[in-house]
Amino acid sequence: MICCSHRRWMCFPLTLMRLGGVSLGALSGLPPSPLFFSELLILAGGFASGQYLVAAATALLLGLGFVGLAHQLIEALLGRSHRVAALTREAA
Repeated sequence: MICCSHRRWMCFPLTLMRLGGVSLGALSGLPPSPLFFSELLILAGGFASGQYLVAAATALLLGLGFVGLAHQLIEALLGRSHRVAALTREAA
C-alpha cells in the first residue's frame, strides 16, 4: 500500500480514491474499456448514416452521464462541501 509514513490515517482515503477513479473509468467507458469502443461505434454509425442530430444527442447524453458519475464519486469520497451542507440545512 502506498501512503505517507507520517500520515497513516491518509492511506485508506488515497487507496479508496484510486479505486474509485478506476471504477469511474470502467463504468463511464473510457478508452481501455470495451464499453468505450461500443459507444464509439454507435456514435460513428449514427454519423455515418446521416443521423447527425441523434448522434449528437447521444454524445451529449453520454457526456452528461460521465459528469453525473464523476459528481457522485467525488461527493462519496470527499463528502459535501460545508457551504452546500449549510445551504441544505437552511432550506429545510
